This record gives sequence, C-alpha cells and structure tokens, in this order.
Amino acid sequence: MTTEKDNPFAGFDFSPANVEKMFESLKVPGVDWHGVIESQSKNIAALAEANRRAIQGVEAMTRRQFELLQQAMADAVINAKQSVPSDPRDAMARQTEAAKLAFEKAVTSMRELADMMQKSNREAFDVVSQRISASLNEIKDLMKRG
Repeated sequence: MTTEKDNPFAGFDFSPANVEKMFESLKVPGVDWHGVIESQSKNIAALAEANRRAIQGVEAMTRRQFELLQQAMADAVINAKQSVPSDPRDAMARQTEAAKLAFEKAVTSMRELADMMQKSNREAFDVVSQRISASLNEIKDLMKRG
C-alpha cells in the first residue's frame, strides 16, 4: 500500500496558478504556458460536459424504460381481467391479437429508446468534437505567437 510519504507528489499544490508557475519556470522559448494550460482546462471542461450529457441521456432512458414497464404491467392486468371467451377459437384469436399488439409496442419502444440513446451520444460527441476543433485552432494560434 502506498503511503503519503512514498508519493513524490504528496503535498504538491496542483492549483492552475501553481502548475502554470511550474511550467513557466521551464523557460521553453516560444511556449505560452498560460495559453497551453487554459486550452487544457477547456478540454477538461468539455469532457465534463460531454459526460454530463451522456449521464442525462442514460437517466432519461432509464426513466422511460420504467414508464414502459409500468405501462406493460398495467396492460397485462387489463388483459388478465378480461373475461375468457367460451369458444377456444375466440380465446386463441384474442390471445394472438394481444401478443401481436404487445410485440408491436415492444418494437416501437425499442426504437424510441435507441433514438434517445443515439441523441444523447450525438450530443456528447458534438461537445467533444467542437472542443477538439477549437483546441486545434488554439494550438495553431499559439504556434503563430511563438
């Protein structure tokens, strides 16, 4: 087990201002450490936002799955309470129709859930994609200054 005294970074101040001072002390010509750290901070914020959106999507999908389950249970109770016809052919026809409707509803629900997940993933990806593009532009601008 690693203890604090075994950790070479224990007690180090990782605040952005201190990290910036540490990098600036490296004295690399033409490197704007403030710009680099600011860019990386934006990258981390974009990843956090992408994760937030992904989690919101999973939460929405979970809520919807629960609603669908509740509806399926309510439908099952209604079907169970209906009187059973005396003619076996009528009973079979009714059960077949109920199964067909349940299957169609399940397929529709699966599509809805897939669309929800796809939308959530697309939103999270868009945040990261936009940040990557902005980050590349920032790097290009930093290189021009150097």
